[in-house]
Amino acid sequence: MGWFSSLGNRITGWGHSIGQKTAGVVRRGRKFVHEHASEIEKISKTVGDVAGVVGDVSTMALPFVAEIPGVNVAVAGLAAGGKILEKGARYVQKGAGVARKAESALTAGEEDLAKKRKQIESIRSRF
Repeated sequence: MGWFSSLGNRITGWGHSIGQKTAGVVRRGRKFVHEHASEIEKISKTVGDVAGVVGDVSTMALPFVAEIPGVNVAVAGLAAGGKILEKGARYVQKGAGVARKAESALTAGEEDLAKKRKQIESIRSRF
């Protein structure tokens, strides 16, 4: 076995190892999304709803506390922070929903592929 063959085998082994590790990460990621995406979506919706209420109430309270030094700044900060948190929670909710739908589509595609392979095998066994 020559030097180039050894080098080629090492490179091939390295590439295979990277592929196996990548597949493992993808499997764990899909499992996490499958198990937790709907919960993340629900929780982020709740957080967004609560933050929106805090922002709305704080915004409505601004005219009443405008003359009180310090309190007006705190209420304005609550109003802005509530709206920002609401927007962030909505993005998390949408992201979790997209991840859940993508994982479901991927699973459906894999199941369809498995069915097609079985059909091909049954056709091959006839001949």
